[in-house]
Amino acid sequence: MEWNGAFSSLSFGQKLQSSAFIAFSSRTAGFNSFDMLSLRETSVIILIICMFIGASPGSCGGGVKTTTAAVIAILGINRLFGRERTQILGRTIPEETVGKAIRVVIVYIILTFVGTLVLLLTEFPGTSVGSSPSHLLVVFFEVTSALSTCGLSLGLTPELSIFGRIFVCIFMFVGRMGALFLISAVIQKKEGGAWYAEEDIMVG
Repeated sequence: MEWNGAFSSLSFGQKLQSSAFIAFSSRTAGFNSFDMLSLRETSVIILIICMFIGASPGSCGGGVKTTTAAVIAILGINRLFGRERTQILGRTIPEETVGKAIRVVIVYIILTFVGTLVLLLTEFPGTSVGSSPSHLLVVFFEVTSALSTCGLSLGLTPELSIFGRIFVCIFMFVGRMGALFLISAVIQKKEGGAWYAEEDIMVG
């Protein structure tokens, strides 16, 4: 996507190296070897996805983790083909693990959108959709980077107000603690002895 964009002045080998470097860096490291503001919006969206997924479990990186994203993808594929259990490569993933993955992704999605809305309200009040430039993608990028403890920035963080900077710091702390820790600290698992009657609804 940046062949004729941010990497236009690089050789073929340097383009491959830069692409690989920023792809790996967006998932865990947070280093950049060029001006991030020179990236196209499509590239920024891909970097947001990489930061949201993050590193692998057991590492110091943030995000929902690669295995969580894989479980969600496998779950979607199995449900698409009408399978009740989550299966892959001749094995069945336990429902408890699938449930954890779903909770982690839901929490991260909610936090990301709430953080984006808060920063848009506090830092850019009254900004219309047709204004130039639009701040939505930049704020979305900064919030995802903070929550995933990645470290990449499009230059917005130094321009934030005191409240905005404190808010970003809180998000970095929350991302470092992890979604599962937050869920376990707030919600206690309850085993119900009775269930409500089922009621079907029309979907799709």
